[in-house]
Parts: sequence; C-alpha cells; structure tokens
Amino acid sequence: MNAFLPKDNYRYFLADLFPMFFKPQALQPRFKPDKIIALRPELLIHSGSKREAYIHPQDPNLCIKVDRLWRRGYRISPRKRLKRLLMPWLIDFWSNREEARVYRSVALKIGEEFFEHAPRCYGIVMTNLGPGLVVERVSDEDGSFSQPIDVYVKNNPGKLKHALDLLEDLYDFLIKHDLVIYDWANPSNFLVRKNSIRGDKIVVVDWKTEGTADKDLPWRDIFPALARKKMTFEYNCLRENIARLASMD
Repeated sequence: MNAFLPKDNYRYFLADLFPMFFKPQALQPRFKPDKIIALRPELLIHSGSKREAYIHPQDPNLCIKVDRLWRRGYRISPRKRLKRLLMPWLIDFWSNREEARVYRSVALKIGEEFFEHAPRCYGIVMTNLGPGLVVERVSDEDGSFSQPIDVYVKNNPGKLKHALDLLEDLYDFLIKHDLVIYDWANPSNFLVRKNSIRGDKIVVVDWKTEGTADKDLPWRDIFPALARKKMTFEYNCLRENIARLASMD
C-alpha cells in the first residue's frame, strides 16, 4: 500500500505551508524497479478526478491506474493536507493506495467470491507517470469488453429487469459481507459482465471508496447503520436512473 506514497511525504506538506523556507521538489517514488513502463497518451482509456487509467502497453486485457498527482506535480493545497493529517479517516489523496488496501484486506478475506464483482489485481508497476496499479479490463465471455450498466440497458432495453436483478445481486453481496460503496452516482463504475456458464454479474471497477467516508466527521464510520442507510439510498437512486433510461427509448 505504501508503495503508492511518495518519499518523505511531510516534506511536501511543509513546502506547501512554508514555500519561502522549503523548496518544492518533484515527487519521488519509494521504489525503483529495473523496468519502467511507458504510458503514452493514446493508451488513455479513462480520466477521473483523481486517477487515470491506461491500457497496459504489453497486454490489452490489462489496464494500469495512475494517481493524477504524480503527473500534475507535488502541490496539494495546505488546507487539504492539514485536514488529511488531522483527520486520517478522510479519503486518501492517493487513490491507488486506498484501492490496494481493499485488495490486501477485503479480497483476501472474502476469497474468490470477491472477484465475481471486482476486477482481478495483478500488483504494482512503475510507469513514466508514477507507480501504477495493474488490474484486469473486465470482459465478456466472447472476449469483448464489458459495458457500463447504463450503456447495457440502452443497447438492450428488453433486458432492463435482468440488469436490475444483477444490481440487486451486487447489493446483496455487499450487505452479506458488510461492505459499503459510496460512489453509486457514476454508472460507468458498474460493468455488466456477460457469461452464460458462470452467470452474468455486475463488476465494480473502482473500489477505492469502499468503507471510506469523505466527510469531516466520520459519522458513517462510527455508526455502520448510517453507512448502510446511505448506500441503500444511493443504490435505489441508481436503480431509478437505470429504469428511467429504459423508459426513454
């Protein structure tokens, strides 16, 4: 997990607070492997607010997630750094570190069932854009890459009930294992993986929000019932949005 943090993290914090005394320096990784993977702009497949995902240049069935902060420089606002220092329950600046925690703890605890709803993780690599997390690109039985649930419903309006049943199956899985996902507003986070033998499943491609509240006061961490209530509300909102998509066609 700490492989995704830069060296001497507090140095950057002090440079933000007192730039007149501390000279800003480029982020330095904690490890230096023999090989560095070059990620070119044409390999970019998704750009989020905190991370970018690239096709693995050596295997198109894998992708590499890289925190944007490595590419965009060292600076984070002093206010955010101070809040993160004093409130360690807040979402980490380093999304790969958060997701690596899920694979290191949750995935090992649940076992193979976890990968019915999550991409497999293949470790850490060093890229020209910083350390990256290697995960599978979710694909269907025929080898094509799985579609987000909203795209799936738009392309298959007659399978709305099936899509909602798959979403319910994911929700039941989360409840069964006391897991909480906070990011239900983005349908592209939920892919429909089609498989006639094992059965279709919803695969969540971003697990960094599992169990991590982005609030100044961690009420949802202190009171798990609140976290589950919030997740249930957002889950139902996604169901309604997906159903609305089908009715528009």
